[in-house]
Amino acid sequence: MIHVEQQGNVLAVRMSRSFFGRPFWWTTAYWVDGLLIDTGPRFAAKDLCRALQKLTVDQIVITHAHENQIGGLPTLLARYPTAKVYVSRRSLPLLQNPPSASLQFYRRILWGTPQPWLGPVTILDEIGDCITTPTYGFRVIETPGHTPDHIALFEPTQRWLFSGDT
Repeated sequence: MIHVEQQGNVLAVRMSRSFFGRPFWWTTAYWVDGLLIDTGPRFAAKDLCRALQKLTVDQIVITHAHENQIGGLPTLLARYPTAKVYVSRRSLPLLQNPPSASLQFYRRILWGTPQPWLGPVTILDEIGDCITTPTYGFRVIETPGHTPDHIALFEPTQRWLFSGDT
């Protein structure tokens, strides 16, 4: 199940598996000015591509390496092969070798198991790193807690905070 909502210049794409016709445990990817924040789970990647079909994706930021944030990455990059991928230094090993065997059963059922990603990435390794789009500048903020590798993006002019799962 997918739900798309335009919130000003931000496109929010909510994704969920359905059980008995009802959505269960939503996850959200955001698109702003060519920047995609998270890729959603593997099972929803084609739906996310359809939701973004009239838009460009120049950059992808992964907030943390859970399967409901990274699962769609291979499919999204097949659709947008020139998109630059940003991850935190702590996310990189998890992106390259997802701990699929140790995933809790409910996580495998809800979001599926992500494929390893061995393609090129840009490492975000400093507090204050900035990701820019043609219109906006997003400051990278380390936000460990939910996971040790978690980051958030803050756009100071608009006062937007994309906080992943924190």
